[in-house]
Amino acid sequence: YENTEASYHDTLERVLDAVQRDGAAIIIASHNERSVTFALKAMERRHIDRKDLNVSFAQLLGMSDHLSYLLGKHGCRVYKYMPYGPVIDVVPYLGRRAEENRSIMRGALRERDLLWVEFKRRVLKRQL
Repeated sequence: YENTEASYHDTLERVLDAVQRDGAAIIIASHNERSVTFALKAMERRHIDRKDLNVSFAQLLGMSDHLSYLLGKHGCRVYKYMPYGPVIDVVPYLGRRAEENRSIMRGALRERDLLWVEFKRRVLKRQL
């Protein structure tokens, strides 16, 4: 896992260099909080604004929504994507994404906790 993450981060560095130098465009597709944080810090080091139209983030619909909302709140362009097609093709794809992103379950539990905190806040302030 560490080698894969290091390779992903190295590739991010190279592509963000091209964004800065040549105006290349990138969609950073990751459910991994460490990789998203890494990308944001790498953008800062290069003085690439979070609102730069050449840099976007993406996650699967229903996965890492807390990351998507936080990125959007801070001015980043965020896409949610949804695989479609025959179930026989889509389910194995989703299974591979879950296997590649074991942290998704931790993220889902964290997301549940964050939603619970927000729900209680709204109930207490009668903002439902």
